[in-house]
Amino acid sequence: MIFRTVCVCDSEGRSIQQFKMNEFVLRLRVTQEAANACLRSILPEIESDIHGRSTCELKIVEGGLVLRITATDLHAMRAAVNTYVRALDMCLKLAK
Repeated sequence: MIFRTVCVCDSEGRSIQQFKMNEFVLRLRVTQEAANACLRSILPEIESDIHGRSTCELKIVEGGLVLRITATDLHAMRAAVNTYVRALDMCLKLAK
């Protein structure tokens, strides 16, 4: 997990708010067929997620999938990681 500070600035570049973002990156080596199946299955869930405390990105890369989750706090991070890793696990088991 990576921690980085994010700064929100106004139109003149003055800092309005600073907060730490937590980032989780998972790289999975899977077949292209499994990667496509997982992306098609999980992408609607990612796109419909309306919670403002975390964001998720799932993309196909050469040799597999990359799941990237960022969150404003560790509670949101844990919830998002549990949700999407379980979904990926289920999808990959079904793709076998």
